[in-house]
Amino acid sequence: AGVYLYTPENHSLVKVLDGDVRAALCKACLGQGMVRQAPGSLVYSAVYERTTKKYGQRGKDRYVCMDLGHSGENVYLQATAMGMG
Repeated sequence: AGVYLYTPENHSLVKVLDGDVRAALCKACLGQGMVRQAPGSLVYSAVYERTTKKYGQRGKDRYVCMDLGHSGENVYLQATAMGMG
C-alpha cells in the first residue's frame, strides 16, 4: 500500500508515501465510496506552470486535458490487452 510517483525517465514507480490512503482519496473524490473499495487507483496530475510557460493559456485549457485523455486511453488499452478490462 502507498502512493507511487511515475518517473518517465526510466519508466518506473517510486514510493513517495507509505500506507493506505484510500479514505483520504475517497474524501478528495467527494465521498465516492467506490474509491474507498478500489484495490488500486490512478491519479493524474499536471504542472500547469510548465505547460502554460510553453503553450500559454491554451496549454492549460486544452493540452493538459488532451494529454490526460491520451494517458487514460493508453492505460485502458493496455489493461484490455492484458485481459483486465
